[in-house]
Amino acid sequence: PSELYNSLLLKFDKSLSNTISSFSKRVNQAFEKAEKRLFDCEMSLNRCIKAITQKCKADLITAEELVNKELRSKVLMSQWTNGFLSSSNDNTLDPITFALSRFSLNICVSFRDISPLYLLKTSVHKQLVDYLSLESDLAVGPACMALMHISLFDELKSEIVSVGALPKLLKLMVTRSSKTILTQCCKLCGSLALHHPNKTLIANSGCIHALFDLILGAHTDVDSNIQYATLCALLNVIYQSDSNRKLAVELNGISPVLSILQSSSHDDILIVAIEILVNISYNNGYTANCILLAGGGEVLLQVLESGDFLRQPYMAYAALAAFANICNSDVNQAHVGSIQNLVEAAVRICDRARDTFLVTEVANFFLACVWNCTINKARVASRGGCAALVKRIKKHAMASSSEEDIRCTEKLCLALSSILLYSASHERMFVIGGLDEIVGLCRQLHEPRILQGLAKIVVAMTPPPEELLRLHKDDSKAPVERLDALTVLKKAKFGGYSDMQTVPEWLEKAILYLSMTDTSLRALSEQEQRWLKVEFVAKSEFCKELVVEVHPDATVQDNKDFRGLIFSIY
Repeated sequence: PSELYNSLLLKFDKSLSNTISSFSKRVNQAFEKAEKRLFDCEMSLNRCIKAITQKCKADLITAEELVNKELRSKVLMSQWTNGFLSSSNDNTLDPITFALSRFSLNICVSFRDISPLYLLKTSVHKQLVDYLSLESDLAVGPACMALMHISLFDELKSEIVSVGALPKLLKLMVTRSSKTILTQCCKLCGSLALHHPNKTLIANSGCIHALFDLILGAHTDVDSNIQYATLCALLNVIYQSDSNRKLAVELNGISPVLSILQSSSHDDILIVAIEILVNISYNNGYTANCILLAGGGEVLLQVLESGDFLRQPYMAYAALAAFANICNSDVNQAHVGSIQNLVEAAVRICDRARDTFLVTEVANFFLACVWNCTINKARVASRGGCAALVKRIKKHAMASSSEEDIRCTEKLCLALSSILLYSASHERMFVIGGLDEIVGLCRQLHEPRILQGLAKIVVAMTPPPEELLRLHKDDSKAPVERLDALTVLKKAKFGGYSDMQTVPEWLEKAILYLSMTDTSLRALSEQEQRWLKVEFVAKSEFCKELVVEVHPDATVQDNKDFRGLIFSIY
């Protein structure tokens, strides 16, 4: 019985173990299946929560943008309304005036959201022009500002003028004393003047005369905002208009511009005032001479010397551009060159300026000053001009990876080569070792445009055939021969002008003369054909006109500090 009992126990244990293993296996499979389902359910819930979260965030951002947009609109409305109220003599605001004001201000706030075609279709510009005839400053001011905003669309510039805006603008500029309204009138004129056919209409309407009167406040009190807007308008009116250029002189407009240059300390006003002189003198010897006769040269030099060209390079840029434009005739060139300390100031800027565009403009001034003018070539060379130009050429030619540096190097080379066309200035180059530097750069560099510029300098220092022959008779060589400049001129010919159909005659002649034997040079000299070197570029190379963009008055931008405002509202 004992053995039987043990046998039965063993069978029972075995059966129980198999049963438990089978049950455990089924339970584990059930757990794994349940766990998988739970994991899938969790992932589905996570995806659902994530999608809902993203949707909620997007809705919150949209709601916040809408609230901020509305808040921005309210802030602008209150600022503009208060601005017109504070500068107006009106003590009451009737419902009609308030409605017209709100309509105009709504146009200002949302002008970017409205297509110009829709504005034309609804004749909004006609309504706004009609509002300019009203008496209330609170209706006229916003209407003028709304016209200024929609005039930023090119499609509306001519349409606004065609519905009679200019006579009403002239009346406002003459009769109103509100500084805010006068500022908007000037800005509107400046914006309309960007459309070329409007320039003559603005001049014929008498608005230019009124603008010149507003510079110094001939008939009313003005502030810096009016002065800046007035100067911007005049700059755009004169831009690309020869008739308005002459009209500005006939209206004695140079005098108030020079007065503002002497009396104002506002950098932006000074820059735009100088730019007006740039446009007045552009490609017109008479108007440029009128600036000099009015004392403009001395005033510009005063601005140039008193300003900090390291902190405010644009003012020095504008002054140098004005001097360059004024040098558009022999008389004006001689006058500019004779202005005391002007060349020294330009050399100092060339030597110390940090901004490449300012260095380019200094070189442009030197080119304008010495172009075909022997006495100015001698002045610039004797006052350190050659040394400053060589130093700058080396710096910007070696850093010619950018387009700005390449343009700067080209202009520097043009200025230096023009100075060296006067043979008496060569001695300055020998003293500073300038020719060695230039020839060395030619050997190192491969940029075609830089090679073209450097070749001009070498050619300017290449003696004529009779001078080469005289040196050879004395068993001597010209500096360009000692430095083997013939090699670099050939490099410039095949590397700098390889993409051009023809090689310049001056380069071909320089290579030919340096390649000749004494016999050939003697034969050429006997023919009495002198090598007359002329300027490498035309006078138009150094002349320019400037224009200014008119900006909308929406000064309050989206404020990030408003973030979270939505939660305090809802």
